[in-house]
Amino acid sequence: MKSLFSSISVTSLILILLFGCSTGTTDNLAKDSIGKVNQSDDLTMDIFEGIVLEIDEPTILISTISSLDNRERVFQLLVIGIDHEAKVGDKVKIGTTGAYEESNPAQGVATKIEVISKHN
Repeated sequence: MKSLFSSISVTSLILILLFGCSTGTTDNLAKDSIGKVNQSDDLTMDIFEGIVLEIDEPTILISTISSLDNRERVFQLLVIGIDHEAKVGDKVKIGTTGAYEESNPAQGVATKIEVISKHN
């Protein structure tokens, strides 16, 4: 039931971000060689580093330590259309849209994922 609720929440977030903020064009989106629309760097508003806690397509769970108050924050990020090689335990650099749902964990949309170091 919790998984169903999470899936519905993430799907709602996607729809709100895609259709609610749409101008009717794909100016900020790039099409790859097979015509699939991918998010471009123009959509990245927030970048941080963290550790991958869980990967449950289409989401990834990231733990990060805030440099402001030294507290752990956990993010559940949607990764649809994002090619990545991150595995559980890897340290990653994450780009996001910068918009987060105030939930526990905070939910948002990833725009890019770069593996900084692999977990042994």
